[in-house]
Amino acid sequence: MKGISLAEFMASELECFMRNHMQNISFIAIVAVLLGCAFFFSQLSNLGTRTTQATVTSVASGKTLADIPDCESKTPVEDQLDCYVDAVEISQQLLDSKVDEILALESDSDRRMALVELQYAWEASRDADCAYLAEMASDDVDGENVNENACLEQQNLDRLAKLDQIYCEWYAVSPCSSTAASEN
Repeated sequence: MKGISLAEFMASELECFMRNHMQNISFIAIVAVLLGCAFFFSQLSNLGTRTTQATVTSVASGKTLADIPDCESKTPVEDQLDCYVDAVEISQQLLDSKVDEILALESDSDRRMALVELQYAWEASRDADCAYLAEMASDDVDGENVNENACLEQQNLDRLAKLDQIYCEWYAVSPCSSTAASEN
């Protein structure tokens, strides 16, 4: 058997080691290219306008403006706070339903996304505005919560009236709710 020198042995081992690593690197490169292509084509399909209209299914709350309680007449602060919590919940459900109705009618995906982003921005602004006003208006915690919830309810009702107006004017939906006509 022929003897090999240490240098030759090390060179052959290094060559074998490099060959194995090159196979691993090649495999990783192929996977990366395939993932890149998949991402690229998925983004291309998102850019085109869709011919089918997506439907938005919302949980029907069955609530109306008449279901919002009048919380001004409640005397203990705790009762008033509970009342406003309920009023905010109902007004938020009505608001979400109206946004869903508009989204169901809008076929342009860019306009749909713009409305969703606008609604999120409006809600963040509403929350910050009401938190600030409540903090400035009251020194006790219960009074602050009542003020904040009263603000949230009123802001929701104002936004609902605006969305009713958009719903009626932009989408020519018949019959439009009487709240949009009477409040604007």
